[in-house]
Amino acid sequence: MAETEVRVKWLEGSLSLGLAVFPSLTIDRLESVGGTEAGFRASELLLLSLGGCLSNTLAGAAKARDLTLSKVDIQVVGKNVQNPDRFGALEIEIELAANNIEGIELNDTELDKLLEIAEKGCFVTNTLRPGLPITIRRIGAVA
Repeated sequence: MAETEVRVKWLEGSLSLGLAVFPSLTIDRLESVGGTEAGFRASELLLLSLGGCLSNTLAGAAKARDLTLSKVDIQVVGKNVQNPDRFGALEIEIELAANNIEGIELNDTELDKLLEIAEKGCFVTNTLRPGLPITIRRIGAVA
């Protein structure tokens, strides 16, 4: 079975260094809970991972269908709950525009289909959905 592996090395205080195949990034906590805010919060990385996966999967789905993306703007919001602290739900809004091979803008139905394909192909969404409600909706649709 294939695996994905990253490393996290503690540096000092609440500051850690996240290492993947090539890039690295710092991970920290808010100052109000003892951090120095010198890096991303782990919860932010979870949200960024989900948004990045959807964006990359949309790009791949568009390319496979000879579509050209003209806009992908994703906002991911984690709804916090307590006891234990966690996200109780994730809400994702996506502004999406694309053109077909003739340069004609896709209509709402076509954009919704492209988003559905990306949602089903997103590794992170597929990983999180069984244990956490995830709501994904495209914004800016014409009624």
